[in-house]
Amino acid sequence: MKISLITYNVRGLTRRASRTRLKLALRDLQPSLDVLAIQEHKIREHKLEFYLKNVWSQATIVARAAADGIHTLHNPQVSAGKGGVALALSARLVGLMTQEGSIENRVVWVHLDGLKCGPIGIMAVYAPNTTAERTQLWKEITRKVDNTRAWVVLGDFNMITEPRDQAGGIYTAIPETEREAWEEMTTELRLIDNFTRKVEENWFSWDNMHRQRRTGSESGSDVTDSTSGSTQAGSDRILKRLDRIYTSEEISEFQDKYAILTSSSLSDHAPVGMHLLDGEQIRRQRARFCMNVSLLKDIDSKKTELMLQGKKITKEKKAKWEEMKGRMRQFSQLLQIAPENLEAQQKMQEARDEMGRMEEERARWVQLKLGTKWLVNGDIPTRVFFGMFKTRQKLLEVDSLLDEEGQETKEQGEMERIAEAHFGRLLAEDKMDEERWPEIQSILQTIKTKVSSEDKEKLDGPLTEEELREAAFKMKKGKSPGPDCAPVEFFTEILVPVLQKIINWNQSAFLLGRNIHTSVLTCNEALHQGKETGKDYILLQLDFRKAFDSVNWCFLRNMLQAFNFGTRFQNYIGAILATAASTILVNGKCSKPVKISRSVRQGCPLSPLLFILATEALTAAMEQEVLAGSIHRIYLQKANVHYSIGLYADDSHVIIKATREVALNTKKLLESYAGAT
Repeated sequence: MKISLITYNVRGLTRRASRTRLKLALRDLQPSLDVLAIQEHKIREHKLEFYLKNVWSQATIVARAAADGIHTLHNPQVSAGKGGVALALSARLVGLMTQEGSIENRVVWVHLDGLKCGPIGIMAVYAPNTTAERTQLWKEITRKVDNTRAWVVLGDFNMITEPRDQAGGIYTAIPETEREAWEEMTTELRLIDNFTRKVEENWFSWDNMHRQRRTGSESGSDVTDSTSGSTQAGSDRILKRLDRIYTSEEISEFQDKYAILTSSSLSDHAPVGMHLLDGEQIRRQRARFCMNVSLLKDIDSKKTELMLQGKKITKEKKAKWEEMKGRMRQFSQLLQIAPENLEAQQKMQEARDEMGRMEEERARWVQLKLGTKWLVNGDIPTRVFFGMFKTRQKLLEVDSLLDEEGQETKEQGEMERIAEAHFGRLLAEDKMDEERWPEIQSILQTIKTKVSSEDKEKLDGPLTEEELREAAFKMKKGKSPGPDCAPVEFFTEILVPVLQKIINWNQSAFLLGRNIHTSVLTCNEALHQGKETGKDYILLQLDFRKAFDSVNWCFLRNMLQAFNFGTRFQNYIGAILATAASTILVNGKCSKPVKISRSVRQGCPLSPLLFILATEALTAAMEQEVLAGSIHRIYLQKANVHYSIGLYADDSHVIIKATREVALNTKKLLESYAGAT
C-alpha cells in the first residue's frame, strides 16, 4: 500500500479564493492523497473540519489545533504561533488510528497501527518564529511523544540546521540551547532527513519574494533559478528549506519520492510531498559519504601525471602521452561546436583507447616492480630479485632478546626458548572465573539479532563433496587444507552471507560491500561538524591490544550461541581452532611447537569473520546503553545518521556527547567488555 503525504503552509484559508487555490493545487499535485498537514490556516476550530472537507473531499479531520484568536487573513499583526496547524487523513487510514494528541496550537499527532511496516505515528508541526519558543516546543515533543514507535514528522519548522538549506542573505546558525533541544528530540525519535538534492528538482520550500516574483514575471522583472537558488545582481531574494519531512530510522527504507513540489500562487511556501510504501522496502545502498573521484577520471589529473614518473617511462612515451592529451583537447573543443561530427567522435574514441593501452602497460610494470607473482606470471628471477631477498632477510634478523628477568641474551638457543615462553603465555587459555561470569552474561544479553532458522539449518547441514571441491578450487595457490581435511575457505563462503545480515553496519571491515574508509570519513565529518557548530564531542580512538591473539575461545563460543548458531556449526569452528599450533621462527630456525589455547590465527580467511563476531558484542552493548539513556550518541546532519561507535579491523572509535556522566558510563562499558572478552 502506498501512503502519500503532503505538508503545506497555506498562509490562511479564511477567504474562498484561498481555499479554491488549495483545492486546485491538491488535485494537481497528488490526486490519491492520504495525509495532509497544513500550517497557518487561521480558521476557528468549529469551521476547520467543514472547510477542509470542502477542499479535500476524501479527508477526515482526526486531529487539529485551531488558530487562537486569529480570524482574518488581512490582520497585519499576526503574532508568532497563532496560525494553527491541522492534520487530515484519508478514510482508509482512519480505521487504523488508535490515538491522537496535540501540543497547544503547534503540534498534532496520530498513532496508526496495523501497517506492514509496523506501528507508526504521524506528526504535523508548525514551529514558532522565535528561538526560545522553538526550544520549548522541541522539549515538549521529547517529553510527551511515544518514542517506542516509528514516526513521520512533517511541517514548517521555521528554522534550518545547515547552510546549504539557504540561498541568499546571511546564514545564521541556530543558538546552542535550541540545537541541543533539537538534537535531543531527533535522537529520541531517531529522526533522519532523507532529502536528496537533484538538479531537476526544487531545492527550497520558502521564497521571501514570492509575491514580487509572481506579479513581476509578466513585466520581465528579476527572474531567479529556483532549482539552484542563484539570484541575479541587485536582488534581495532569500530562499530556505523551512518545510521538511523526517522519518525514524527503522522506516526510512519504506520512504520514497521525497521532494519539494511545484509552488502555487497560494503561499510563499511550496508544498513538500513524500510516499511511504508500506510493506515494500526501498533497498538503498548505504553510502554515508560521497568521495570526489574526479582525479581518477580527468585526463589532466594528478593521477596521470604520477603515471609519467619513474625511470621506466622514456622521453618518447612521455611525449606521446602529451601529444594524445593535446589531440583529445582539440577533439573535445570540436565536439562542443559540432556535437554531430562523426569523424571527431571516432578520433576522440581512438585517442581514448590509445591512452588506455598506455595506462595498462604502465600498470603491468608497476605490478612487477612491487614484486608480486614472480613465478606465477612467468617472470624470470634476476640478480635484482635475489638481492632484494637478501636485504629483506637481513632486516628480519634478531640480534638479541630480553628474558623474563630483563637480562639480554644473544645465544641462538636461548633466544628460541625466550620466544617460545613469551608466545606460550600470550596464546595460553584465559580461564573464565566465576567472578567474571555476570559481566559476560550482561554482555551476551545485549545481542538481539539472531541467525534465522533457514541460515541455521544451512550452516548445520552436512558437508557435501561438491561444496568441498568448490571451496578447494577457490583456495590460493600454494595453500593447504586444515587437519580436518576441509579447506577453511569452505566455512568462509557459507558464513559471509549470514554475517552480512547480523553484523551491524557500524562494522566497516571484512565484509563484502563495506568500506573501511567509511569509519574514517565519519570521524572527519564529526570533527568538521563540531568545529562548524561549536558543539563539544568526545572522540575516543581505541585499539584492541593483540587483537587476533587475545580472542577468548570460551567467549567466542558463547557469542555463537547468543547469535543462535547451530551446535554442529559451533563444533566445526571449535575443531578448526583446537587443532591450531605454531612454531616461532628465530633467525631461520624453528622453536618447539607452541600450543594455542586462545586467539584466531593471522592469515586464516576465517579469522577476520570470527573476530568481528567477538567485537559485535561491543556494538550491541553500546546500542543498549544508548537506548537506556546512559550514553548519548551524536547526530551527523550531512550523513543523516545517529552515530556512537565505528569498528574497522582491529581499531575502533567512539563519538559521544561531551558530558562527565556520559564519559564515565562509556568508560564503565569499555571496562566491562574488556573484562568479559
